[in-house]
Amino acid sequence: MEGNVLIHLALIIFTLNAAIYIAFLCILNRGLKKLILLPDSHERPFVSVIVPVRNEEKYINKCIQHLTTQSYPPEKYEIIFINDDSSDSTHDLVQLRTNHQLKLLQSKSFEGLSPKKAALHTGIIASRGEIILTTDADCMAPPTWIETMVSQFRSDTALVASWVVVQENEHFLSRIEALDSLGFVLVGAAAFGLNHPFLANGANLAYRKSAYFQVNGFDQIGHFGSGDDDLLLQKMKKLRKWKCVFAASMNAGVITHANRNLNQFFKQRLRWASKAAIYPRSILWLQLWIYFFHLCLFVSAILLIFIPPAIIFPLMKIAADFFFFKNNARKAARSVRVIPLVGAELLQWLYLIIIGIWSNWGRYSWKGRAYVHGKVETKAFAFSEFD
Repeated sequence: MEGNVLIHLALIIFTLNAAIYIAFLCILNRGLKKLILLPDSHERPFVSVIVPVRNEEKYINKCIQHLTTQSYPPEKYEIIFINDDSSDSTHDLVQLRTNHQLKLLQSKSFEGLSPKKAALHTGIIASRGEIILTTDADCMAPPTWIETMVSQFRSDTALVASWVVVQENEHFLSRIEALDSLGFVLVGAAAFGLNHPFLANGANLAYRKSAYFQVNGFDQIGHFGSGDDDLLLQKMKKLRKWKCVFAASMNAGVITHANRNLNQFFKQRLRWASKAAIYPRSILWLQLWIYFFHLCLFVSAILLIFIPPAIIFPLMKIAADFFFFKNNARKAARSVRVIPLVGAELLQWLYLIIIGIWSNWGRYSWKGRAYVHGKVETKAFAFSEFD
């Protein structure tokens, strides 16, 4: 009798969470429908494209090619690569291509700043641009990238974000990762559409230099290994006179390479999650519910042995996600297929549960550096525009 009560209680909890999840997807769908690409402002401010690099010899030449063949007037932008202690030939390859437009700097150390944020700050304080535009060396930007990102700025715009999509290759894991990453991007884009942005990607992010210094740059968030994008967005969102917008066009989107293997994929997701504990309280509650929801999915999979009807719960999740992706993937010039989607679902159910715990209490490494609790342990960072 007691066992039947527990079974019925579990099914009620599963059903309630499934209903909440479907409502959540409907809200995201509404946010995505609100996204628009603003008309070109026809203003052409000077732009500084900043690219921190660490051991990127495999991708650096292609990155330079994409950045130097932009439709934006060449005299209106500069490209600044910041070498972050590369041990391969990255420095030499960039050095060969330097000219009046393309510069190479060595990253400086700033107390309280993790290595990537220190590299970005090195580039920002050396830049001439009114607009800072960041990307990664393993990204491919279309010729229209700078022009489209800049076109979305108005006098009251502090920050512009846009699509970052993973390029599929011959490996099945890349198809799974592409869908998993697309899910994050769609959630972030929908939040912009709902006027509650909290998620962005530094591989494709533009902001006014004046807004960067107005929020004291990476002050208070600099010790985290990641967060040069979403945590900075959340700081700029608090500025009352400024707006943060999303460039809803793949003319502003960039394509990035998939991780080489499952281990690298896991470490990347761990790094992304490591700073989530300092998100705004409303987002923390959302994260806790998402964690509980995926825990229910995991439990329901185990309960299939005893309660065959429990399979309805994961099937509802997969079906809801399929229709959500089917309706919105084309916004990022992507498509969705059932088998990779099921693979992405299974992988996500597992890694979200593990990472939810590990990211706050465990250790991880990224590009040869070790992080504890998501942080680089350094002294307090005294921020100054003139450091």
